Amino acid sequence: MQSRKWLIVASAVLLAGGLSWLAKIAVIVGTDGRVMTTGPAALLMSAGLILLGLGAAGLGAWLARRKHVLVRMLAALAGVAVLVACSVALGMGASAFARGRGPAYWVEEAGILAAGLLWSAVGALALVGARRGNATGATLA
Repeated sequence: MQSRKWLIVASAVLLAGGLSWLAKIAVIVGTDGRVMTTGPAALLMSAGLILLGLGAAGLGAWLARRKHVLVRMLAALAGVAVLVACSVALGMGASAFARGRGPAYWVEEAGILAAGLLWSAVGALALVGARRGNATGATLA
């Protein structure tokens, strides 16, 4: 697959994962916290986990696209590790911020909201850059 197409696909998958988590939050808010771990909320959470992992692995592999295949594999794993580390740190901060504010479920879900916003934005920016072929796409390609 061409380098630019790989970046477009990985960015779109990352964006879809972030949007999945935002949709999960919408389901929880729409049901006033009654549906958090079952039904559509659980499906959206699982879909987001898979899509975010695939998107991060794809971006990691894309960043190492001119290297040996072993380095690309390690970069894909590193991409997932960075995603997890950032999501956990962001989740801890968002949960601490949400403590004492809003409904009881906000403390549990604030991290998912923050991570969903972050990864949707990262995916969208990378996708726009790749499609335009500007500094994000063409210069690094």
